[in-house]
Amino acid sequence: MNERSFGGGTRVRRTSFAGGRSSKTTGIGSRRRVAMQPLKRKSLTSILQQQQQQQKIQPKQTWSKQLGVITEIAEEESSLRSLVESLKVEFENVKKEHSELKEKEEETESIARNLHVKRRKSKSELEAYLAEEAKIRVYPRKPRVHKKKPKQMKNKAMELKKEAEATKNCAQRIREAAEVKVAGTRALDQIKLLSERGSAARASTS
Repeated sequence: MNERSFGGGTRVRRTSFAGGRSSKTTGIGSRRRVAMQPLKRKSLTSILQQQQQQQKIQPKQTWSKQLGVITEIAEEESSLRSLVESLKVEFENVKKEHSELKEKEEETESIARNLHVKRRKSKSELEAYLAEEAKIRVYPRKPRVHKKKPKQMKNKAMELKKEAEATKNCAQRIREAAEVKVAGTRALDQIKLLSERGSAARASTS
């Protein structure tokens, strides 16, 4: 400890320490630590806040992805339901048309059978008339008895010709009905295949 006197009798005491510099350095270090503590706390707080924000964002992203997948599945299921309903309507229409064609086919076959019977009967009658005409030619002495026969035979021949034409038309109708039946069967098979595909797709999405 040193004392120094100045004019006026005033004394100033100055204390010197061996470790003066070290105490000054120690004071600066302590001030730095005190200043850094708020910075550390602030950085830790910001890190925690960032982590919390990331944790909030991640569930939102996951939820949005799941919502998108669910929406896509729902839309696909709705389209499949619409497809199945349209296939059902088309199937009912084809089924109805097939039933009507079957009835027409049975009716046409019945007409064809009747025409065939009439044709055979008319053919037999025509053969009998032709035989009688041959007899007339062999026996020309009795022209009065068979005077009306040629006219009747001509009329019968015209009738047979008409029936033959009707039979031909009937056969054509039968062929057309058979073709329509085949087309209806193909349409039913196609509808069945589409329905099975729709059911399989619906089962895969459920």
